[in-house]
Amino acid sequence: MGFVSERLNAQLRAIDAVFHLDPEHDDLSNTFTILFGQASVSVEGRTQSNAVRIIWDVLQSPTFRRPRVKKSDDSDLAEDHLPPLTEVAERLRQVREALFEENLAHTPSSTPNSDHTNLGPLKQGRYPLAELAFLSKVAAVLHAHLLHRLVTASSSLPPHVSYWRDQEISNIRAGYYLLQTLPRRIYRYAQLLVASVRSQQPHHLRPQFQIFSKKLLRRFGGAGQQVNAASATFLGLGLRRLRPPTVFELARQEIRCKREKLEIAREVEASCLGLLADHGVDIKPATVRATFARRSAEGRFKVSREDVAEAAKEVQATLSKVLILMTASLDKVTRVADDMSPEEEVVWADVSSLEEDIGSTQVHSIADLYDEVHRVYTSFITFDWSFDRLIRKYGRPSRITRYWLPAATGAFLAYSIGSTLALRWDDVVDWVDNLRDTISSFFTEWIVKPLQNVYTTIRHKEAQLAITSSESLNADLKALEKMVVEYARDHGVTDPLELTRIGEQAQHGDMSLVLQQYAEELKAPFKNALSGDLVRALLIQIQKAKVDGELAISALDKLLRSNELNFAFLAVMPSILLTWSLVSSSQRLWRGSKEKNREKTYRLVRGSLRNIDRLLNRANQQGRRVQPLPHQAHGLLLCEVYLLRRCVPSIPRRENYRQNFVEDLRELEGGANDTEWTPNHEFHLIPDSRERWTVTQRMETVKRMWRTYPFVRGVPVT
Repeated sequence: MGFVSERLNAQLRAIDAVFHLDPEHDDLSNTFTILFGQASVSVEGRTQSNAVRIIWDVLQSPTFRRPRVKKSDDSDLAEDHLPPLTEVAERLRQVREALFEENLAHTPSSTPNSDHTNLGPLKQGRYPLAELAFLSKVAAVLHAHLLHRLVTASSSLPPHVSYWRDQEISNIRAGYYLLQTLPRRIYRYAQLLVASVRSQQPHHLRPQFQIFSKKLLRRFGGAGQQVNAASATFLGLGLRRLRPPTVFELARQEIRCKREKLEIAREVEASCLGLLADHGVDIKPATVRATFARRSAEGRFKVSREDVAEAAKEVQATLSKVLILMTASLDKVTRVADDMSPEEEVVWADVSSLEEDIGSTQVHSIADLYDEVHRVYTSFITFDWSFDRLIRKYGRPSRITRYWLPAATGAFLAYSIGSTLALRWDDVVDWVDNLRDTISSFFTEWIVKPLQNVYTTIRHKEAQLAITSSESLNADLKALEKMVVEYARDHGVTDPLELTRIGEQAQHGDMSLVLQQYAEELKAPFKNALSGDLVRALLIQIQKAKVDGELAISALDKLLRSNELNFAFLAVMPSILLTWSLVSSSQRLWRGSKEKNREKTYRLVRGSLRNIDRLLNRANQQGRRVQPLPHQAHGLLLCEVYLLRRCVPSIPRRENYRQNFVEDLRELEGGANDTEWTPNHEFHLIPDSRERWTVTQRMETVKRMWRTYPFVRGVPVT
């Protein structure tokens, strides 16, 4: 949960402790008797009045129950889970109507079971203690809602301020801003012109138009004319007339005024936020401990009504101050949207007067507390309306205003492209069909089929790339051997062993006998060609060349067989690489957008930590042991921590980065006032946050965060 929810949880826990409404540690029957003064009626009794039943049910309703504490690494750490305001208002209406009806039926003196003995200032309502417990819870919820609205409103202003800063840096941006707002300006001035024309008679139209034109001239040139008049008459020196401000300078002046107004509004909201964070519905430790007189054997507290009444008096005084402070703060942040002079804005941003008024606030009666609670509730509507008016008037322009020019340009381009496509629609259809066929053919021919070939090669043992067979080579070798042996026999070699040796030499490529005879035959080529063995020797050499060719092809065939799988992979590899590169590029684009978003979040974290460091450094005063933050600095600090809490879901969980980051944020916030129960059923209240965490300690926390988290230093973390 967020800071506001944690603070509300602590306040409701303290209120339950004061009025003994905790079912885990208190005897609710005794609590009922103390709050309503009806000892004879049990909590479940049916003789209760309608007002008693409604108040008791409201005190135990989930609306005012403490929020469930979530783990520190949940994804909604920036969200504040608060009871709806409409439900709180409905509970308030039910209680007031029930009390009003009972007061009409009975006078206070005729209440038989009421006991207002020794209640002092609390003797103002029909059931003072019960009503005060109810009002305390209502005030705590309203205080939490006000804190939440102030922190969200103040945190939403920096983007608007940054936008105006960007527009203010150059005349080009200022001119583009003028172009963006040109339709609205023309429409506004047209309305003024129409209103002026309608208010005059027809024969006064020309003078009225001249007057309107002069007003426009004074609007855009009045500042320059004042400067010119001053420069011309200054001590009679006759200085050269200064040029009037250009339209770009006027635009930049308008931008600067809006930026300064938003900065003042943020300072006021931050000051009120810090003031309310330092002065909430907080119960002092002494107030809580004074309510405990003794503890029963079962570990449940039983106290006297006088003890609770004594503690309730301090609660009533605290409520009186807090409700007045909430009303004054709402009035201050509501009026900040009004037009003020710079001097008035500076004075209005100071909240020290509100803190001074708290000390002089008197304790209000319970009836006045009802009125103050209702006034605070109704002020929320005014605050929402005022903040919306501030954003509409001084915030950055709407999306329509900012993007109408790109949208119009895009619409024109879309119309032009659409017209061209409509004229050549048949060609577009052909292009799409060709593209589809090309992609389909690519995947079929260059990915699917090569992969099928690889699968076939792995599955089948026979060679698929064989060029020639071994039987053909053996037949050619035997034919060559036979031809050489016959040639040797015809030339006088009759020894079988010699013929066998000549045949073996022929198989190994040794043709020395044939070549010797071939050389002799060439001495008389014409004669031997006709009557000799020259042609026969030539045919034997042709057979030898054929055998040599088949041997070379056989060697190549063996090479292909041994690398058949490699060739199959080489055939499919280029297409696979191309497809993989396209898919990888698409994934990089997708991951790149995620990385950009994550880096943007980390930049926001670094920027917020820098702002926190600047705030703490300004508030750091040496020589002081305890250094509470000024209200404005405290409010700005809470806004920056709220922005950091919204970045928590983007922080990785590895090495407990997220959990440790949230713990450090709680230290920067200073921690809400919290209560806890020890195993011995003893109640302890943690001291106030401004006293527990000083400026120096928070500065050390910021330094630890810079040292601990690599993404804060700009080191990427996956």
